[in-house]
Amino acid sequence: MDVKTKRTRATSLFLISTMCLAMFAGTVTVTDSAEAATGQLWNLTSHYNDYVYYPAIWEDRVVWQDARGSNYDIYCWDQGTESQLTTSSYTDYYPRIYGDLVTYQSNYDIFVYNMSSGTNEQLTFGSGYYYRPDIWEDTIVYYHYLYTSGVYNYTIRMYDLSTDTETTLSYGPQYRYYPKISDDIVVWYDGRDGNAEIYMYNIATSTETRVTTQSAGQYDPDVFGNYIVWRDYRYGNGYEILGYRISTGTEFRITSNSVSEYDPCIHGDYVAWRQYQSGGRYDIYYYKLSTGATDRITDTPVYKYDLDIWEDRLVWREPDSNYYYNVYMFMLDADLDGVGDAHDDFPTDASETLDTDGDFIGNNKDTDDDADVVKDHLDAFPLDRSEHRDIDGDGVGDNADTDDDNDGVPDTTDAFPYNPVEFRDSDGDGIGDTIDPDADGDGVNDYLDMMNQLNLVQADLARLDLDLDNLDTDLASLGTTIGNRFDGIVTDLSDLDTSLTATLSTMETDLLGELGDVNASL
Repeated sequence: MDVKTKRTRATSLFLISTMCLAMFAGTVTVTDSAEAATGQLWNLTSHYNDYVYYPAIWEDRVVWQDARGSNYDIYCWDQGTESQLTTSSYTDYYPRIYGDLVTYQSNYDIFVYNMSSGTNEQLTFGSGYYYRPDIWEDTIVYYHYLYTSGVYNYTIRMYDLSTDTETTLSYGPQYRYYPKISDDIVVWYDGRDGNAEIYMYNIATSTETRVTTQSAGQYDPDVFGNYIVWRDYRYGNGYEILGYRISTGTEFRITSNSVSEYDPCIHGDYVAWRQYQSGGRYDIYYYKLSTGATDRITDTPVYKYDLDIWEDRLVWREPDSNYYYNVYMFMLDADLDGVGDAHDDFPTDASETLDTDGDFIGNNKDTDDDADVVKDHLDAFPLDRSEHRDIDGDGVGDNADTDDDNDGVPDTTDAFPYNPVEFRDSDGDGIGDTIDPDADGDGVNDYLDMMNQLNLVQADLARLDLDLDNLDTDLASLGTTIGNRFDGIVTDLSDLDTSLTATLSTMETDLLGELGDVNASL
């Protein structure tokens, strides 16, 4: 299966993509109003379609299910460009995205679509119903239930795209719903204890852990890195958002309100949720783990659903003035410089975004961005402290380049690694052989050395000519000798023939005589 892919991007590329977003039509700036956060808001769809659901975000890509055609299909928005990913005759639901991979549910099975290759593959084929996938790198999790012998059995399952294997993580007759995954941690809410509780499974250690132990219900967990968040009814005055630190096994409370919060989601330093407001509307809030600060994203009298987050970006769906639902994206950007706060080293200074060397001076003002003691205007790599020079201009810094002057001679054997016309110093005097008038250091100018060598060669050629003349004479003499020897061989063969003829004649005469004597005696 050619579906495994990872999309890893440098921070600088991510910053470029975020700054480009502000150029797209539909960009709206949201400034401070009461307690509202500052940032930028986009309507990603605007298709007058009432059937848009479940947006999900990964970096600068957003996917959702959309019924603008005859049934629900999966669509993607990528830096202003919209594309339709699926065209199934079935209904495609609940998309989730990681890099080039989009997983979703279709006809009660789990599929994965590879945006890089354009391939779409079904992962599950068994009996029962497969629901609500989530994805992290090349691992997909989902829940499954099957009705057999009058009992529903629920399973949390994992599919590893790199090995094409499916694994059961948790199984039982009580409900197990909505798994989420981050790295090796899978979370879901579970009814085995009589009410909804949060459970966690560690893929690396193959261990299952009960996270909450409350008599009230806990629902809709999400996980990122060392943290789990969920909505919790333990306080009895509506649902609150709570968190759990995996490394220490400790809970912490995020919200404390008289109204309910829903759909908690977490990524990076941010936790977001929907909060019920008077009049039946909802607004989006976020919490920053590093500071404990809470702020409101929206302040509009409309419903908002299906919240998701990627670092400082949030997506959800809400109706427009014509009551058609659309997908919206909000980026936290306190200084409105087009760079999200999560990637802005100076989130309140619109003139600066990066501080490469961490000296608290933004790169726009800093004359030595990488603090390598080489000024930026003289530094071939002003953002790389390990490099500052590129002699041959091949884009590889001299520290990493194995042939700095690109003369075809490796630096390890090049006496002049920064000089493309020199690579050898025969006499070790620091002057390359190409320009050294006495390269071998014998006290004789190289020109005179050459003339002497030519004279010697000329003498050798003269001697060779004499040797060749003698060789011709020797060959002629050898020919005569061989000829004489051949003539001798012919003479010897002739004599041998005469001798054999005489011998045979004598033998014949003797034999006939003896036969005559035998006949006479008879």
